[in-house]
This record gives sequence, C-alpha cells and structure tokens, in this order.
Amino acid sequence: RRRQWNPHVVSKFDWDVIDAMTLHIYTPVPADLAEFSGAAKLGHWGAYWVKHWHEVKELSAIPDDTPIWLSEWDNGFQRYPRDWAHGLMGSFTLGQFLATGQVQVTSFHQFDGAFTKEGLHPISTVIGQWSLASRGATVARELNFGGEILLPSSHSDATRGGLSSLIGWQFTGAGHAPSYLLTNLSNLPVELDISNWSEGLDTLTVVASDDLDSMGPLEPLAQPVADSITLPVYSVSVLH
Repeated sequence: RRRQWNPHVVSKFDWDVIDAMTLHIYTPVPADLAEFSGAAKLGHWGAYWVKHWHEVKELSAIPDDTPIWLSEWDNGFQRYPRDWAHGLMGSFTLGQFLATGQVQVTSFHQFDGAFTKEGLHPISTVIGQWSLASRGATVARELNFGGEILLPSSHSDATRGGLSSLIGWQFTGAGHAPSYLLTNLSNLPVELDISNWSEGLDTLTVVASDDLDSMGPLEPLAQPVADSITLPVYSVSVLH
C-alpha cells in the first residue's frame, strides 16, 4: 500500500505552502555483518545503507528539488551496536545526506542509548565532530581527493563500483573561518598535503580507534598542524 499511497499524495501537494518533506530513516544493521571485519565490514555496511536509502527515497516519492528534513535517523536501528564501526558509519551517513543537496535538517534519534556512565558512545562523539566543523557555516562543499582507496563492497549495484574510504567536506560562510570534516574509513593512514588549502588552519582534532568493536568513550585529541596532516586509520577528524 505504501508503494502506491505516497506518490498519489505527493502529487497533490501545494508546494507554495510546504517548506520541506520530513522523513524518519532507520536503517537496520546488515544481518550478515558479523561475517565481515575491518574495512570490508564498513564497505558492506555502507553499501547496504546506500541501497536502503535509495529505496526509501523512491518509496517516499520525494521530488529531486524538494528540501528534506530528517527528524529522526539512525544507521544501526534495532541492534544498536554502539561501537566505533557504528560511529564511523554515522559519519558516512551524514556525508551521504549532505551530498543529496536536499537534506537540510538531521536529528539523530537514539540518544537514550548514546551514552553510559563512562561517557559518550562513539556515535555521539562523531556527531560532535560534525558539529565542531559545521557550526555557524552556511556553505558545504564535498571534497574530491582522487585516487583514494575504495572499500570492498558486496553491493556493487548500489555503490556503482565501490565506496570511497576517504570522505571530506569543507564548511564556510560569512563569519565562519573555513573548516574541514575528514573521515578515513580505511585500515591505512592517509597523508594529505594541505599547503594550498584555506589559510589559518592550525589544529587537527581527531577521534580514532583501530578497534572497530570498541564501545568505550573516545576522546577527541587536538594537535597542531603544518603543511601536511595524517589521518589515522578509522578516524573522524576536524581541520580548523
């Protein structure tokens, strides 16, 4: 019924009085995720998410030029993994949302399970990194690094050849000094020459762990930068 209901309703909307369409998107963890490890685990999970996201957009019948407000989302629904792999996939998910050019608002829903007595779960720390990079910005630009590592994928039909292990966004705007959100999903460190990037960049704030199963709190570590930076394996960093 949903496959027929949404297109009929959407076609009758009066877009002059509608600001945006809202969605709740909860992507389950792939049932066979335990069969994968390392970068292959992230590649399988990411490709599964992309396939599900395409299906949700199609079933929701959202026009390509319509703003989307995601009033609830989680990319680990029903199993709540709460580990570093879940956190990294949260960064991947936010990048995918932003890349649509349509998603204007996101609200991660499962904050009741996002912290313990010891501190924040990884997904919460990742969202904090995105907030650090984007707060006050009005413009976001996706970075194209070229030649980056592709994650192994068992859903090549959904990912068109593979998912990049390196995700980057630049945030700018009036009164907002340029900052960068950089995610390394691979099991290899990545060195970047930033000598020709924006001026005034002097700090790299990193959250990283080489243990994708880690559920403990991960503290962001700030370090000074020069003309190049190194992104650790499985990391989410803010250059600012």
